[in-house]
Amino acid sequence: MPETSLLEISYKTLRYIRACNSKGVLPSVEQAKSFVPADSQVLFAYACLELEEHDFVKGITVDFKHDGSASVAFDAARITLEGDEYLSSKCMGKVAKTCGKAFEIALEAAVASLVRINL
Repeated sequence: MPETSLLEISYKTLRYIRACNSKGVLPSVEQAKSFVPADSQVLFAYACLELEEHDFVKGITVDFKHDGSASVAFDAARITLEGDEYLSSKCMGKVAKTCGKAFEIALEAAVASLVRINL
């Protein structure tokens, strides 16, 4: 199985948050983590930290522990204008092709489940 990159995790997380925001539902950190392999959860935390620090998202808190683990919390996580613009960049277009149609289908299903819960 190919190694998951920080860029790919960042893309998936940003796309997930934007999709939730566009449907008017709050993103779930558990659902966002589900798009990342189990052995890449610390990398997920680093990706979330990078997204927050570069002002691509708001409402994400990351806490790194002394044992090397990390916890991520979403508090009404939302994409910013900068984040939306970043998703449209040429670099992210290449990552989107790498993630493929399977990711887009899984993303739609995840967001649809949140919409149903909030009805």
